[in-house]
Formats: sequence, structure tokens, C-alpha cells
Amino acid sequence: MSKTAVWFIGLFVLPLLLAFVALKLDWLPNSTTNHGEFLRQEVRQPEVVLDTEWSIVYQRPQSCDEQCSLLLNSLPNLYLALGKYQQKVSVVVLQNQDEPVVEHATSLPLHLTQLQDNYIYLVDKTGLFVLQYAPTLDQAKMRSVQKGLLSDLKKLLNYSRSS
Repeated sequence: MSKTAVWFIGLFVLPLLLAFVALKLDWLPNSTTNHGEFLRQEVRQPEVVLDTEWSIVYQRPQSCDEQCSLLLNSLPNLYLALGKYQQKVSVVVLQNQDEPVVEHATSLPLHLTQLQDNYIYLVDKTGLFVLQYAPTLDQAKMRSVQKGLLSDLKKLLNYSRSS
């Protein structure tokens, strides 16, 4: 066997061997850079997309409690914090009630059983629910959750712009 053939086979087999060893020995990092949690099942609802690249969707519970009020009151601030990305992101509240919706948000008479109430979701332009953010009663922790959401959203917008 020629030296060139050995080099060719070695350069092909070595990365495969290293990848196999890395998987078997669990060398991959367990942490991710996103702040939200990926949904375990695929949920796609094209009705929540409003001609924007991404949507922030809040599923309001049947009866609005303290946590719901906190989230509803923070949605306008979340939208304003988007800054230059406001034209690329819409805020949608899913609710069965005919109650008025908060500023900068669109209300849809929809309640998805696959989603948890009081959670905030990031939805792409095809209607695929990608990330979810758990609610909290502590206002400081809620700000931290929303900062994480904004961070994730800005990464996604920058990535979609570059592709």
C-alpha cells in the first residue's frame, strides 16, 4: 500500500475514531448556551405567526392569578427591550377570554393543550414552538428569565440574518 493511500485512509478514519471515542467516553459538554428549555414534543401552530421572523407567545391560563398578572404586565417591557429587533418579533397572547390585551401584543382566541399555561414560548416564522421559559412569582427572577429570553432571541435573529 502506498504512503498516499495510508495517509488518505488515516485522515478519514482518525476523525471517525475520535468522534466514536468522544461519544462513548461522554466527553461532550452537558451545558448549552440557551437560557430556555427546548420543548420535548413538536408543537407547530402557524396561526400564531404574524408576518415576523419570531414570535414571543404567552399562553394565558383560564383564570388570571398573580403570576399571570406579573407576566402580562411585563410583556410590553419585554417588547420595548427588543430595541432594533422590534420589527422582526411579534408578541402574542393566547387566551380564551375577550379581555383586552396588553400594549404591543396581539391577542388570539386560542388555547393549545400541548402547551403549559403561564409559560412564555419562542416561535419561529413557520409556527414551530422552539423554546419555553418557566414562570416565577419572584419579580427579580422573572427579569432574569426575560433577559435570558432576549439573549436567546437576539442570537436566533443574528443567526437567521447570517444564513
